[in-house]
Amino acid sequence: MDAVNRHARALVLLAREVARRGVTTTTDDLRALMAHLQHTHPGDRENSLYASVELSLRRLPTQARHHARALAACHGGVHLGILSMLTGLDPDATRQLRIDLIDVGLGEDMGYDHLRLDPGLAPYLLGELTADEAETLHTQWAQAMAQLTEFIYAERFKDAQWASQLILLELPNLLAMLDRLQTHLPPEQVVPLAVQVEALVQDLGRPQALAQATRIREQAAQHLGGWSRARYLAEAAQIDHLFQRGDLQAAHITAQHLLTQCLAAGVTAYPYAAYDIATAHFRLGRALQMSGAAEAALTPLAEAQRRFQELADTGNKDAEGMVAATVTETGACLLDLDRLDGAAEAYEEQIRRAPSLGDLRGAAVAKAQLGAVRIEQQRYTEALQNYAEARETFEALGEPLQVAITWHQTGRAYQGAGQFESSEHAYLQALAIKVRENDLPGQAGTLGQLGNLYYDRRRMEDAATFFRQAADIDVRSGNMVGEGRKRYNLAHTLLMLRRYDEARQELQRAIECEKPYGHAAEPWKAWTILEDLERATGNADEAQAARNRAIETYLAYRRAGGHSQSNQIQLFSLIAQATHQNTQNQVARQLNNLLEPDAPPWFTALVQQLQSILAGDHDPTHAADTRLDYMDAAELLLLLETLDQQNPNRTRN
Repeated sequence: MDAVNRHARALVLLAREVARRGVTTTTDDLRALMAHLQHTHPGDRENSLYASVELSLRRLPTQARHHARALAACHGGVHLGILSMLTGLDPDATRQLRIDLIDVGLGEDMGYDHLRLDPGLAPYLLGELTADEAETLHTQWAQAMAQLTEFIYAERFKDAQWASQLILLELPNLLAMLDRLQTHLPPEQVVPLAVQVEALVQDLGRPQALAQATRIREQAAQHLGGWSRARYLAEAAQIDHLFQRGDLQAAHITAQHLLTQCLAAGVTAYPYAAYDIATAHFRLGRALQMSGAAEAALTPLAEAQRRFQELADTGNKDAEGMVAATVTETGACLLDLDRLDGAAEAYEEQIRRAPSLGDLRGAAVAKAQLGAVRIEQQRYTEALQNYAEARETFEALGEPLQVAITWHQTGRAYQGAGQFESSEHAYLQALAIKVRENDLPGQAGTLGQLGNLYYDRRRMEDAATFFRQAADIDVRSGNMVGEGRKRYNLAHTLLMLRRYDEARQELQRAIECEKPYGHAAEPWKAWTILEDLERATGNADEAQAARNRAIETYLAYRRAGGHSQSNQIQLFSLIAQATHQNTQNQVARQLNNLLEPDAPPWFTALVQQLQSILAGDHDPTHAADTRLDYMDAAELLLLLETLDQQNPNRTRN
């Protein structure tokens, strides 16, 4: 212990040496080694560890000791494939070298063909190399790691558990590879590798690693020349990064710009240009769908599917898989538009396609999304069955985060069916997995849904607790859109508890969070809660101002192509159709039948205003009726605009 200055790791390594040779002999060798190291590296606090490493290395067979020098370039561990490439050994000899290193305590088998190395081994071996030898070795190692990265990236969906575990084990090597290659390779080669590493670590709950890969990709992209696949990949990765941050408006703008660049360059710009143009259409469609413009998203998605199908017909397997992905994304749009039968057909088509593609995972994703359609159709038993089947597949594939998502959605199905205890259990199952996997956005989403569950059960204090926890996690992960949504839900709950000052504080923060993100943040929801708060506290003018802002922001969203969020949209469509087809009398009778004595005041007001419009009174002050829900007031204004466009010669009263 004195000889190694009580260095804990050194003592662990020395245990086997002491058992084999005895305390006295080992200590004598140690003292000699320590004296040599102190002379070579005076004052180095790791000399104790290096001495124990050297004693372990001396126990290796001669050839193994020679080949072990290749480990000087590694960071924390080594994949056997990398070790084979660096040493030139065949697979059997490489496995024997692994056994030899484990036997002397310098390695630990972690599975997945990964050997964890003693932390002192690589730095000690590096000190044995000349500068030229070290440079050559690091170059070979980085090239080998690049090949391993490309292999994992290509195979990651075939065995998700293998990929995720190996990525975690190799993470120090992956990041060190990028650090080295960014100064040794042209940016056209660095960007694709950085994009692959970003994709590999995206869902592993390692935000610092993701940030490092993103930084390297962004720095390399600054030095790219003209339009190329590397530039395309860099800009496409930036869109994914914006999605991850929740900046949907910026993602939409960037996706539109990317598509414009792709189309301007054309399909002959570089070998993969045709595929990338199709993918650019797909990304724009996804950006529009996630931003709430589902109707507008259908056009680029249809074009993406057409282009992918053309490539698939030539034998492009990647394009064949993207046809299925585009069908699934189209289903999401149809779900948003409440075209539920069409959405179900899209997901069922994906499920049918999956076996021929060997895409077990794709089928599971489609089943989970079909479950969301069944929830909207109130077919809860079928939804639960879909989620159970999807979860079984994701468990077999070793994808815990996807398992968590299916548990979360199972909670939604039970909640819709009124089975609150089962719903709570499912949400807690999802939350436990997300905490274990360090999935901060997922944790915030499930905590928010638990808040909704307790709100529905009128357990307001519990609901407020969950909403606050969810918002706090969104703060930690930098998701301002998510934070804004959680805070206006929290504010609404505090309003129900008559904790008005706290509710106002949360609303102010919610509105501030949502400002940069435009329609994607759905700011009208915060403004209408503020209206309720102002009325509850006796501020009539402020309440009207908040209502006006809710109507203005919702109208801006609708005019930008957003689909209606009003539960009464069919009534508005009915009036527009009746006016166009000159069937006003028939529809007037239908409206009159809706005027029940026990109808809510807002519904009675809506029907009365629609009756006036149907009778030819197009005065926009109909929308000023304060009994109307703000969303219906906005839809009334849109209806009047539509009717005036149909008959521009009409004079308003």
